[in-house]
Amino acid sequence: MRLDGPSAPITIRRDRWGVPHLSAATDGDAWFGLGFCHGQDRAFQLEILLRAARGRLAEVLGPRAVPVDRLMRRLGVQRSAQAQLAVAAADVTAVLTAYVEGVNAAVRRGPRPHELVLLRARPTPWRASDVLAVAALQSLALSGNWDSELARLAILEADGPDALRAVDPAYGAWDGAAPTLGATPSDASPLAADMELLAGLVGVGVGIGASNNWALAPSRTRGGSALLANDPHLAPGVPGPWYLAHIETPEWSLSGASFVGAPSFPIGQNGFAAWGISAGLSDASDLFVVEPGPDGTSVRSGDELVECDVIDERIGVRGGPAVVERVVVTPWGPLISPVLEGVHRALAVRAVWLEPHPVRGLLGVARATSFAAFREAFADWPGPALNVAYADAAGHVAWQLVGR
Repeated sequence: MRLDGPSAPITIRRDRWGVPHLSAATDGDAWFGLGFCHGQDRAFQLEILLRAARGRLAEVLGPRAVPVDRLMRRLGVQRSAQAQLAVAAADVTAVLTAYVEGVNAAVRRGPRPHELVLLRARPTPWRASDVLAVAALQSLALSGNWDSELARLAILEADGPDALRAVDPAYGAWDGAAPTLGATPSDASPLAADMELLAGLVGVGVGIGASNNWALAPSRTRGGSALLANDPHLAPGVPGPWYLAHIETPEWSLSGASFVGAPSFPIGQNGFAAWGISAGLSDASDLFVVEPGPDGTSVRSGDELVECDVIDERIGVRGGPAVVERVVVTPWGPLISPVLEGVHRALAVRAVWLEPHPVRGLLGVARATSFAAFREAFADWPGPALNVAYADAAGHVAWQLVGR
């Protein structure tokens, strides 16, 4: 095949299980090749991921997808990803760009996936920021503390701070002056339903508490070498979120389970080191009760009203009228309560995955030949929060909790 993008020939051999083995002359060509394979084999999965992150599912799936689109537009996942791309290092941006060029080359070459034919829809080209937006979706689906914060709010509203401390003793330690809100208790179930739908689309967030990974030092193994195993409990699906692949360049080798929608191997090995992940389940988001001004576009801060950013998002809906979502972004993050039926207070959300932090982490471990180098890559890793287990050919084993 002759394609625009690669700087030199790329060879892709598929073994008897269909797993691609890529040989490329440069880093950019290697990630282009992986993107091309993802685009060949997982085109509809990529389309759903992209549309979920952009808040454009209802354009092809109809009214039932509107709640997820409204939530995504309010959160501003795509807007945040563009801001994050602006602070990414040049080499990281080059990896993301090469990967999406490979995805787009495969999708352009076709054939159009059966699912899109049945939906009478065309594939959407990927941008580098979409990779970061999909990573934010994973962070959202894996950060399981939204529902607990809404549950705390409901208890506080119904029964006051003493009841909340009885249920959650740690609460009183950091907020001894909790107010008695005294209102109809809020209900987290609508958000839970939307999050369950999103997790099903993204392929994460189900059974994550049972994921496990571990490493054994050479003194504990019969063969006298370090050993690593990983059992990530993600939702079973057709297709699943993982994609086995093997990449060779003149300077590095990488094989294992890549993640569809990203140029990375969350579970893999590079000939020296092996690694695996499970969900870190850290507190990566906070909900804030805010007081809107009478105009609806400002919020109270102390004795003053502070103007907020207002964005009108138009959501196309297949088979129905478009929905215009007025997004209000406060100093504490976007207001999300308008999409949460049963929540009686104005709530804003601030989250690590909505902030423009540099990213490297899993994008920078291909060349790691020591745990120090492996660990350093994760200094730039806002999320999702992960437990990373590690073992290498020198006999070292390690564990690192990564993510802000």
